[in-house]
Amino acid sequence: MALPFIAGIALGAGIAFAFSKRDEIAKTLGNLNLDKKLQDGLKASKSIIATTKETAKKSPNKKPGRKPKAKTADNIAAKSITSPDGDKL
Repeated sequence: MALPFIAGIALGAGIAFAFSKRDEIAKTLGNLNLDKKLQDGLKASKSIIATTKETAKKSPNKKPGRKPKAKTADNIAAKSITSPDGDKL
């Protein structure tokens, strides 16, 4: 029952701590060059998508094979059932 109350206090304390250290956090995040890394990731993903599209266009379109029929009670009953002695039932 007290878990949401405790979680709220912890979240509030975390936000207050981050607010008091916002200059240090901004300096640390600024040094990581996140914008450049994000742009490099986007370029890499676009090139992978383009090569995948080209490969898909080049591959022949195969028709799907025939799916096996599901076993039904009628199909099972229609087959001849033999006993262990070899007699048909």
